[in-house]
Amino acid sequence: MKLFVANLTKQRFKFHYRLPENPKLLDQDIPIGKQIQIAGDLTRDVIDIIVSQHEDYGILAANEVYGKSHDNIKAPIVYSVGEPVDLDKLFYGISQNDEVAQKMADDSKVATTAAILEALPQANAVVLDTVSETTEHGVTTSKTVSSMGRKSK
Repeated sequence: MKLFVANLTKQRFKFHYRLPENPKLLDQDIPIGKQIQIAGDLTRDVIDIIVSQHEDYGILAANEVYGKSHDNIKAPIVYSVGEPVDLDKLFYGISQNDEVAQKMADDSKVATTAAILEALPQANAVVLDTVSETTEHGVTTSKTVSSMGRKSK
């Protein structure tokens, strides 16, 4: 049997694996948006072993990605047994990863904005309290408060 692995990332992917009969670490480079065939005629057990070595890193069967929505799940690589990964599935996976990456970036922007907005009233309170204490007591000092709420000379 043949095992094909496709790279859905925006960078070259070095696919590392071990064969049961060979303890040496093997690797093959997969260019951006391309696929490779793992060298040799493999048994189903060997294919399962190779795939299981990458499950923690997000490998999915090509047919698991195509036509399904995986919110917040990026699949860096997909595999196919017997036949190369269909180009429609490869391009769909790349597009899906782009959408997930964009959604993650948008969510991060929203979270960052919310944190800044939450911190602003506290920062302004420090600045306003410091300034109002100085003016209420009629004491003029050479100390000023920066916009971040720290005192400077």
